[in-house]
Amino acid sequence: MLQAQASGVALLTPEQVQSLTASLQVLTDECKEYIAKNRLMKAPNYFKLWMSGEKDDEMISINEKLETLIEEMSNTKSVTLLNTLNNYPIISVSAHIRPFHTYWLNLAAGVIFPIGLFFYFRIWAFRVRLAKDMERIIKNNEQIQFIIQNINK
Repeated sequence: MLQAQASGVALLTPEQVQSLTASLQVLTDECKEYIAKNRLMKAPNYFKLWMSGEKDDEMISINEKLETLIEEMSNTKSVTLLNTLNNYPIISVSAHIRPFHTYWLNLAAGVIFPIGLFFYFRIWAFRVRLAKDMERIIKNNEQIQFIIQNINK
């Protein structure tokens, strides 16, 4: 993806710059939508938390796109870009949802109040952490877009 110049500085073709910038912008938009849609900074509804049984496929998709972009950009000799790539958080894709994959176990954990309350506060803390991680992803994407635009100058 990146071409090495004789001086050791990695160069991006204009097409690669455009492609990476577009991919980073799509990821930024998806993160913003996810934060708004799931209201991560607010406490989840206790009953909806335990009654719903779906996985969070959207978060898994965002995490996969992030990993792909990082892998694609890590093939550079730009120290600034590599340092910025190291600032991305590690996303735990299932810590902010129910603790068990089986519906009846989640329901039992929610009904047994002390256990359910423990998991509820744990899930809430991970939702807040996920919101902060998403904000870091958005900030890093903006920084990387700036770095990529200036890498060939």
